[in-house]
Amino acid sequence: MITFKDLLNEVTDQEVSKIQSFIDSNQFLKGKIVNINDLIDGEKFVLYVSDDALSHIKERHKDETKPGSTFDSSVNLRDVLNKVINLPPSEQAGGRVKWLGVDVGTPIGKMGVKLGSPEQVANMTDYQMPDGKKEMVKVDVGERNPTSEISLVTSELGELDSGKRVLSLITAFPGGTNVDGVELPMDRGQFASKGLYFMITKSNALNETFNKHLNYLKKKLLTENITDDWFKDGSFSTYKKPAVEQYEVAAQDGTLKTLEGEQAYKKGYYILTGPKGEKYSMPPEKFNELKDDLGNGKCSPKKIMKVAKLADHDGSVQTSWGAKLDYTAGNDYIVKHGPGDYGVVKRDIFDTTYIKS
Repeated sequence: MITFKDLLNEVTDQEVSKIQSFIDSNQFLKGKIVNINDLIDGEKFVLYVSDDALSHIKERHKDETKPGSTFDSSVNLRDVLNKVINLPPSEQAGGRVKWLGVDVGTPIGKMGVKLGSPEQVANMTDYQMPDGKKEMVKVDVGERNPTSEISLVTSELGELDSGKRVLSLITAFPGGTNVDGVELPMDRGQFASKGLYFMITKSNALNETFNKHLNYLKKKLLTENITDDWFKDGSFSTYKKPAVEQYEVAAQDGTLKTLEGEQAYKKGYYILTGPKGEKYSMPPEKFNELKDDLGNGKCSPKKIMKVAKLADHDGSVQTSWGAKLDYTAGNDYIVKHGPGDYGVVKRDIFDTTYIKS
């Protein structure tokens, strides 16, 4: 492996200082100190890559239970990168210099993507990638194919007086940009439509995916579907205290900012003010069902037995009059007014305005 350290008789302190100035003016690298062992010297390029950056790259491409290509643990990435930057780059534009699918002559890892028919791939297991755009891809259990290819993506930092371009490492990974002649899309979410899928070598990754999906479905069900059955465990009977509330009748359609979120109301709806000054609305038929009108803009709740339960998850309910009320676990009570008819009351307000029977 050739580094600046090997060529100290040819590289001046002034050039090392210039590379440091490039680092200091780069928003992503500023604060890093250039160590001479972090520099890989090629014929036309000098690549800045710290040991920490190399460790991060190898760590990202290590776990065979997750989708992606993997580096062999014995590979010396500095030696491999030194070989790569002495070859002509595949692309050099827009401040990026790339070597894509470069064959270095000996196996360096395993390619994590394989090609099948789109029909076959469609029936494989879904997996959400944990990084980037978190795309959904398809995975299957099996062995990855060994590869002697590597792809290297770098960013240009500047130019030395010798004419060499100084680069910093963005990423490196085993394999190239096509599989059996099919180009890999930039968006991994499009892999499956091209017949491309990821290999994993242990089924526990599939179990992890299944459990994540199951938890998502459970959360979705709880969030969107408060049902009468939800009240079977942990609920209690309650009714409202006979406290006087103020009300006015809406002269026109509008919206109201309530403790449970923004609420739309229509002309003729009752706008009520609770004991802590909180506002909420309800249509006339619901008002007549739940309130005794005391006249002069005052009313009190009828003693109607209801069922309530403290929320054990975050979500929202759709009221019988069309309002959407948000709630959070431990902070709100869900009050069941009747079959399929629910409301939301903040915990402190519930304690003030309701009586547990």
